[in-house]
Amino acid sequence: MENIILIKERLKERIKNNYFDIKNQSGDYRLYTLVLNRVYDLETIFFPLYGTLINLKKQIDDTNLNYSTVWNASKLDITNKKQIPVEKKIIKKLKKISHENVDFLLIECLIELKNEGFFDSEIPEFSIYIQHTNKNTAIEENSFKLINGTSYWNAFKSREIDNDYSLTNLLIDRYNL
Repeated sequence: MENIILIKERLKERIKNNYFDIKNQSGDYRLYTLVLNRVYDLETIFFPLYGTLINLKKQIDDTNLNYSTVWNASKLDITNKKQIPVEKKIIKKLKKISHENVDFLLIECLIELKNEGFFDSEIPEFSIYIQHTNKNTAIEENSFKLINGTSYWNAFKSREIDNDYSLTNLLIDRYNL
């Protein structure tokens, strides 16, 4: 139990450091999403990606907009520039845990940070979730529901579709983009 608490604290510290770097890069622009893109290199563990509302507006203003790419990780603004490696002793402990359990540790970390009000400066619809590099949609959905709640899932699920219920259109309307 003590090992898990230590690992979670180190992961939360790393998420916070990445988030602060991202906030510095985004300046005054508020974020609409933060994705921990899960990778299988345990020294990296996750690759944080984010999007700002101004970037969303630029994409929407593009006359050649392909809605399926608006929320694509490669189309988000930027990622953290200073990937800080996890300490060697934590890596050794993580290697003994299955990838699925590492995902759940990351989810727990994000839930705790959200409950502590860490992301409160972002828009109310701000979404945080885990995404796999191999496009494991089950962990994306589960992480989203666990972190953000199920009521928001339908709008998020249809975020890539040009319709009235998509998260993209909700954000456009609500923030007059």
